Amino acid sequence: MRGLALALGAAALVGCSSPTLLEEGPFDRAMARWESTRPAGYRVEMRIICFCDPVLTHWNRVTVIGETITEVRDVESGAVVPADRWPSWPTIDGLFRRMADATPSDVYARIEAEYDSQLGYPRDVQFIEREGVADAGVSYQLRALVAISEPPGG
Repeated sequence: MRGLALALGAAALVGCSSPTLLEEGPFDRAMARWESTRPAGYRVEMRIICFCDPVLTHWNRVTVIGETITEVRDVESGAVVPADRWPSWPTIDGLFRRMADATPSDVYARIEAEYDSQLGYPRDVQFIEREGVADAGVSYQLRALVAISEPPGG
């Protein structure tokens, strides 16, 4: 009997794909647009709305070459954020991966996103927590993306 239950469970897993928390059509179109227009390097202003370190909630200019963050600078003060803090910000590809990987087993009920109509990158992404889960919601806001060909000072 146990073998039958395992076989049925395995068949059910093979027959369906993992559910996601976001609307796949707009996500897929935006990701395809980003993949076709992605510059080799870019600067984007980003802030993260969360119950977290206040430096994340400021608008910061994040510089990315390839898939590597090379600088984070506070937009208002111009101060460079120390490099040990850079892993707090995702690259645009990293944000797309985080969106795609979120499943109903996570603490989130759904993801709501708006995308740049020309380049496809996410401009506003809200990971909305499930009812009864405290302080897990997070939003990423992105603006002013500019393609660059070399890192700062290069």
